[in-house]
Amino acid sequence: MSDSKKVKAVSELFEQQTKLETINSLEFDVWIVKTTQIIKTFLGDDSEFYKRMKQFNFTKKYDKNSNVKQDILVNIAIAHGILVSCMEHIDNHGIYEKPSDNFLSKIKANWFVALVFTGGTIVFSAGWFFSNMNSRSDIKDLQNSIKQMQSKINELRDSIRLYRPSDSIPDKQTKPPSKKGQ
Repeated sequence: MSDSKKVKAVSELFEQQTKLETINSLEFDVWIVKTTQIIKTFLGDDSEFYKRMKQFNFTKKYDKNSNVKQDILVNIAIAHGILVSCMEHIDNHGIYEKPSDNFLSKIKANWFVALVFTGGTIVFSAGWFFSNMNSRSDIKDLQNSIKQMQSKINELRDSIRLYRPSDSIPDKQTKPPSKKGQ
């Protein structure tokens, strides 16, 4: 934010404040429109200063019993206070800068939802497909490992039978020989 913009904003608001001191009732509408536009330009249309000044009404209808001069003086004092507050706000916080547009801000909401849904579906489907591919290859690897283990177990079983003849294996029903000296 440049200081020249701050200076310009404060000087335009100060000029409106000066005009307010000598304004007549016929110029109130023009003054309020111009002042509101200045506040909107430098503080944004979401600013409370802008909202308050936009609601301001100098030209309300009065009845015979109302004190018109007193009401006008009160309105001028309120407008003066708003302008002083605006200038202080700009001095302390700077001027409003509209956020820059990005590519997402140009997409309408319903299109954005459709794009997010479609993109999410594609990503989910790809993840599911590739995770299933990995699990299928893992299952095949496990099946191959099991087949290799079964063939090794069969080889070991066959080698044990060759090493120990069946007649030297004691029968489960026979009692083991007793130890001498017991």
